[in-house]
Amino acid sequence: MDTVVAAPGLRGDFAADVVAFAAYWRGKPGKQAARDARYTFLRRHAGTLYDRLTDRRGKFVRLERLVYDAAAIVPGLVPTKAEVDAESEKKQADKDGVEIDQGILANQFLADPECGRHLCHAMLLPREESAEALAKFRRDGRLDLGTAKVERHGKAAVLLLSNERFLNAEDNATQPATEIGADVCILDPDSQVAVLRGDVVPEGKYAGRRVFNAGINLTHLYYGKIPFLWFLIRDLGFVNKMFRGLARPDVPPDEVAGDSIEKLWISAVETFAIGGGCQILLATDFNIAASDAYMTLPARKEGIIPGMSNLRLARFVGDRIARQAIMYERRI
Repeated sequence: MDTVVAAPGLRGDFAADVVAFAAYWRGKPGKQAARDARYTFLRRHAGTLYDRLTDRRGKFVRLERLVYDAAAIVPGLVPTKAEVDAESEKKQADKDGVEIDQGILANQFLADPECGRHLCHAMLLPREESAEALAKFRRDGRLDLGTAKVERHGKAAVLLLSNERFLNAEDNATQPATEIGADVCILDPDSQVAVLRGDVVPEGKYAGRRVFNAGINLTHLYYGKIPFLWFLIRDLGFVNKMFRGLARPDVPPDEVAGDSIEKLWISAVETFAIGGGCQILLATDFNIAASDAYMTLPARKEGIIPGMSNLRLARFVGDRIARQAIMYERRI
């Protein structure tokens, strides 16, 4: 059983505090006491740790690598990959919550103005796989990434969400493919606009129909197959790239001179856009919906609050409808 012991005091020296706090966490203090100590350590050393991980912000490291590199530098601060993999075998309700500590680390990195800006910059760069994918798309006019596809239609590059078994819902398997597809659409020099659309569902109730996006894959969420980092990587990567465009290594992501790589995004909504699928519409430039399509935010039934909708939906539909959609699942 965990025991509650006093956390070490901060000495102010990074190396000395790493040794002291790592020993403290190795002693398995109470869960909350251990987390309080992580906040204490990071409030003092988040910037120093980030600089160690990125060679003083001289290189860009994506979040999914940062958290595990940090586990090696400061043992006990965040879980190792082996610990997260073991946790992923449990249903969501049975998890021990080790990924919460990854959230604490990301929170402190993003809270620091310099580190946070640099991390957002890293996540807005094209993924390493995207250059090869772009070359294939330009050669063939289409690209099959499994759970996402890219097709050329005239001057439009069309990104198709293709997780058909789950009504084009998003999960851990769709994330890399969707972000690479977005990179390809934005980087493609032969297209003038990018279109986000759901693929045709081959069977079931909606067989033969296009479905835009069913939101997060609730089956995978129930069985614990959607990691905490999924949420951050999705919004800092795929969604933010549609909203801001792609960054360049030598140009900050908040530049205003037009040096980022941008493309106008159009969402084509057919059948429905549920949950996270609905919230994507707040990041694209134009939304075109079929007359029988609907949008809804059922997150409250899952015990969570919609992410972007609380900040942006009221701008589009007004305060009253936004509250009804978020709190009472009103269909739009």
